[in-house]
Amino acid sequence: MCNRIAKLQRLTSPRFLFTYGIACMSTVGACNAQTTCQPTVALESVGITPEILCIAGVSTTEVSLLISQLDQSTELSTYLSTKAAYSASIEQLTATMKAEAVSDDPQSAQVATEQAQEAVTTAKVANEQAEAQLWDEISSLLQSGKFDLIETAVANRTQRLPLEYCTLELTDSDASALLLASKLAQTDEPPAWVISVVSTYNSNQSVLTASVRLDSNLSSIRTAFSCN
Repeated sequence: MCNRIAKLQRLTSPRFLFTYGIACMSTVGACNAQTTCQPTVALESVGITPEILCIAGVSTTEVSLLISQLDQSTELSTYLSTKAAYSASIEQLTATMKAEAVSDDPQSAQVATEQAQEAVTTAKVANEQAEAQLWDEISSLLQSGKFDLIETAVANRTQRLPLEYCTLELTDSDASALLLASKLAQTDEPPAWVISVVSTYNSNQSVLTASVRLDSNLSSIRTAFSCN
């Protein structure tokens, strides 16, 4: 089975932590600005979007029930609180690093930065544990076959594959080749091998089913994907 979700790259350097912190806080802020529905914020945060639910065959009724049940779960509140703590620790680290750069006491400033890095690592571990528990809760609320497709689709989506291909069981090399072929297929004169690869995948029943679901159900799934 594909990995549940592609994990964030391990934090290994102050420079990476500073860069990632800005991106992380921007993403969280944008998400909260768009919606106050906590279940959808959490689902989208782990890669489960309306499009992913749609190609996995989750019905509008199931989506509404999932949102409702998650809204009452301790796993949801724990995940969101640890995620907020993780983001706050990154924000604190960036501030500490900026202060270190202009500090008149480099030694003390370095100690403060190291402590802030340790706080980020601790918060990251807590958030990853909470995320795993959230996935377990989601698994318990959906049919196993549909949940398996969601896991596969989330993993494939991190490869930037078109949605209709995301329910396929693919190795990393297969996914990379398919992504390249799908892009080249949109050019004016795609090579013969590209046409062959894309045609083969497009005739796959999983791809055909995902395409039909996107055309028929995505609009209603998006509507159901809320707390209203």
